[in-house]
Amino acid sequence: MTNTLSSALVVMIVGMLTVFSILTIIILCGNLLIRLVNFGVKPQTTESKESQVSIPAAHQVVISTVVHEVTDGKATDIKIEKI
Repeated sequence: MTNTLSSALVVMIVGMLTVFSILTIIILCGNLLIRLVNFGVKPQTTESKESQVSIPAAHQVVISTVVHEVTDGKATDIKIEKI
């Protein structure tokens, strides 16, 4: 009985170490891929003030009112911009 139990314990430990090793390799490869992609991508430039389309004041008032009503006054609109 103890021989069977010790064999089962060894198999369990080997299996857990294998899974841990494979997951560690996956995480390291994922981080390396993220760093490589971020290295090759140019940072985004912000749009100039002329290119942004302004939202009419009446629409801003309606959006603010809807946000206030839906959230029972718990939320506020900080910035409204056209997507």
